[in-house]
Amino acid sequence: MTIMWNAWSQNALAVKTDAPETANGCPVSGVYVTDPQNPASRLIEPMIISAYMARRKIALTLSGCFQSTYPVIISVSVEP
Repeated sequence: MTIMWNAWSQNALAVKTDAPETANGCPVSGVYVTDPQNPASRLIEPMIISAYMARRKIALTLSGCFQSTYPVIISVSVEP
């Protein structure tokens, strides 16, 4: 991860990585967000924050577009 931030006025987390960008069929590529409507986001978000603070690499699984714009993170794996 190169940067993360809160997703504006939504209860969501946005992430940018140094991996090759993908749009996952969405208009914007390279910025990936959690969906506040997905209950799994309550676990995904602290995993991402912890990985960022520990300087660990992550792998994101994406599905769909948040607000028809950004690829949605539906799963995260943290590398040791």
